[in-house]
Order: sequence, then structure tokens, then C-alpha cells
Amino acid sequence: MKRKSFTLIELLVVIAIIGLLSSIVLVSLSGTRQKAKIAKADADIYEIIKAMEMKKIETDKSLGLITGHWCSSCVCSGACDYSCDACKNRMDIAMRALGFPGALVDPWGRYYSFDENEGEFPSNLCRNDLIYIYEYKTISIPFYSSVCR
Repeated sequence: MKRKSFTLIELLVVIAIIGLLSSIVLVSLSGTRQKAKIAKADADIYEIIKAMEMKKIETDKSLGLITGHWCSSCVCSGACDYSCDACKNRMDIAMRALGFPGALVDPWGRYYSFDENEGEFPSNLCRNDLIYIYEYKTISIPFYSSVCR
């Protein structure tokens, strides 16, 4: 009686095919992961902007007066790349002023940050506030004060 079994070549072929199929799946999933990160960042940005607008209406102050800084993101740029303790500490203060529990981290592991420009310089009171998402995008916030509308 002859036993039926797989040869070594047949097993290697099956393993190679499984490896090829899994690499194709992983490549397609990486694009999906990036799209999910972008969607999460956009949702977070929407919440930050909504909090800014609510706090501006509630206090009748510009963003710089609300957060106590005119450039919360200034410690975050450069060598820090929006991930150091100095950036976290500054953004903790700014985000708490907006009603968040502390600094928020984007899907890429960096802190969301912003530059409070409106009303900062007497020579140009109408500079837009900015939100920075490291290596994704910068959002310009519309004016709050009636002087700039």
C-alpha cells in the first residue's frame, strides 16, 4: 500500500503562493490605514475649530487672549517636530483653555498645535489663526473680530 503525501516542492510552492498573497493584502491595507489616519485628523480638526469658535463666542476674546499665548506652536516647530515635552506642555495649556483635557495627539503621533495670530500685531490685527497638523496640513481659521470681517 502506497501512502499519499505532499512533496517538499509542493509545500514550498504553497508557502510561496501564501506569502505572495499576504504581501498583496498588506500593500492594499497600508493605503487604507493612511486614509483612516486622515479621516481621524479631519474629525479632530473639526472638533478643535468648533471648540475655538465656541470659546470665542463665550468669552468675546481673540484666541490669543483665550489661550494666554500668541504662538502656542512656536515651541513645537524646528528640532522638536511637534512631539517634545515643551510642545506637550504648551499645548496642554492651550487645549485646556479651549475645554479639552490636555494636548491632543494626531494619528501620526505628533501634537496638534496652533498659532494665535488675530490681534497679535497692532500693525496687522487681521492675521488668521492657524492650526498645524505635522506633515499633513495647515488650516487657516476665519476671523472672529468684527474689525477683520
